This record gives sequence, C-alpha cells and structure tokens, in this order.
Amino acid sequence: MKGLQMDSRNLSVLAYSNGFTLWHYKTSEDAEALRAPGYFGDNANIFSDGDAVFITYCGEARYSELRQVEKDGDEVVLLDLD
Repeated sequence: MKGLQMDSRNLSVLAYSNGFTLWHYKTSEDAEALRAPGYFGDNANIFSDGDAVFITYCGEARYSELRQVEKDGDEVVLLDLD
C-alpha cells in the first residue's frame, strides 16, 4: 500500500534568489505525514539542499511552521530550524 504523497498543486514559490527557494506548502495532513519517507515522491527533484518550506497545516489543528530542506539522495528531509 502506497503512503500519502505531496500534492504539487498546493506548492508554490514565495521567493527565489541565487539558487535558494522559499516555498509555501498547504496541506490537510499532519507534520508526521510530511516526514514520512517518500512523501515528496516524484516532486523531490524540484527541491535543493538549503531551501526552506513554509508549511501551513489546515487539518484539525491549524498552524504553520518553517522547515529547512536537506536532500538525502532522492529523498527530501525537512529539518527543524533551531
């Protein structure tokens, strides 16, 4: 059974400069779903190491967070910004 995957219709570019992209992604899924291996699927190739994703969660609990992208091969890993 295939897990949840990113819906690219809910992804947009907020800013781009010098190889860095600030993305916005809106989802009704929870944060754990976005951290699952393979969640970004075929869309992983559009992200670069060091990009940032502003995520808006629109499920039962509405909140937003900013995460940094780290590429691990063809996988996207979302890191906390500490």
